Amino acid sequence: MNFNFTEEQQQLADALRRYLDKNYGFEARQAIVKTPAGVSDSHWRAFVELGLTALPVPAEQGGFDGAPFDMLVVMQELGRALVVEPYWATAVGVEALKLAGASVAENAALLEGVASGEV
Repeated sequence: MNFNFTEEQQQLADALRRYLDKNYGFEARQAIVKTPAGVSDSHWRAFVELGLTALPVPAEQGGFDGAPFDMLVVMQELGRALVVEPYWATAVGVEALKLAGASVAENAALLEGVASGEV
């Protein structure tokens, strides 16, 4: 079994690492956790722009149909930077929506919102 990243996965990891190295240092994280929300809207928007919220969403709902190994790439970088935004909870929520048995229309509306960063 090959556990090497594909070129696309490595590019995603590199882009995310560059963003986090530049914008998510210890002082920035400390400032975020001291806010009432405990998370940063501006960082979440950056994650949306990087395509992270669309990664676990099916292509039919505006996502990238990411595989578990794609999620590993993201989680590795977010963990390395000790990111406090609820990315994993959002990704797991996407999977729960896919399995919940809601109607196709209900799932589509919610998943499109997740992919675009509106939910």
